[in-house]
Amino acid sequence: MRYNAGFENTASNGCVVIAASENHVNETTCAFRTLMWPSVKKIIFVAFNVSQDSRASSLAEIYFAGLTSNVPWPEVYFHDPVDYLPAFSYTFERKQAGFKPMVLRHLHATGQFDACRSVWYLDASIRFHGDPFQAEPHPKHGLSVVAIPYLSAEFTHPGMYPFFGLKRSEDRVYQFQSGSLLFDPRSPTWQAILDKWLQCCVNMQCIMPPGSTRSYTNAVPEDDPTGVILRAHRDDQSALNLAVLSIIGPEGHKQIKLGYNEASKGTAALVLSGKRQPAWIQARQGHACNKTEHALDLGEFLAKVQAHSPITYHSRV
Repeated sequence: MRYNAGFENTASNGCVVIAASENHVNETTCAFRTLMWPSVKKIIFVAFNVSQDSRASSLAEIYFAGLTSNVPWPEVYFHDPVDYLPAFSYTFERKQAGFKPMVLRHLHATGQFDACRSVWYLDASIRFHGDPFQAEPHPKHGLSVVAIPYLSAEFTHPGMYPFFGLKRSEDRVYQFQSGSLLFDPRSPTWQAILDKWLQCCVNMQCIMPPGSTRSYTNAVPEDDPTGVILRAHRDDQSALNLAVLSIIGPEGHKQIKLGYNEASKGTAALVLSGKRQPAWIQARQGHACNKTEHALDLGEFLAKVQAHSPITYHSRV
């Protein structure tokens, strides 16, 4: 069953990778509604032990969103990362930590981005309120990321810096969010950042240094001359920031900032720079919208839509 949305083997298309586990499927299906733009040609749903019923619900959300938005449906793939991920990468005591660069490297290696002009990696909580591919990766560095208005050092344990050949005193940039990345899959700089990020995330001593915690401490680390407080440690997000800093330096780090995440009343408005950048909203955990109720199992749903203009569906990557 195939709907040809014009996604040929060219470099002129936008692709989206979105990850969720079963308890975040509601958030994910809501996110799908905001991805129905002609520029979105391919969606890869990284599904951590997501049931067949939830997959059917996700497909139904995309199908009905396509009907109401009157745009071609993107190709949809389900990707089961637990088949190859080391168990520690998604069973840390801090939930799923460290899997993002592993999944992205795997998708690169298996050719899933070969026809993608640029790729958004998104957590399940991201909501777009505009064409996501109006934004573009930085032309030199191949990556653009949303920042939070806090220093990276405030959310990075001092024990992580030696793995990147950096000192905490060198970290004077805003921290990026690892849940909203826009990258050019062909960029050698992006590839170098990804590999550096990956090297840390496969090493528990790096991604979760002894003494680190995600709980807020708001204290200056002992023997730290900078005077900068350590609010908490952000595991893979902290690692991403140091990977960026080690590859392109503080000036490059500033150049790839796509905008700011400004928290307000339970949601975080992402204020992006530039006239052509879309305005979008990130709902915090627990702020999922209500998904459309389609009480269908996967086979039944696919059978029902086959008579219409069906979406392209692939059971796995």
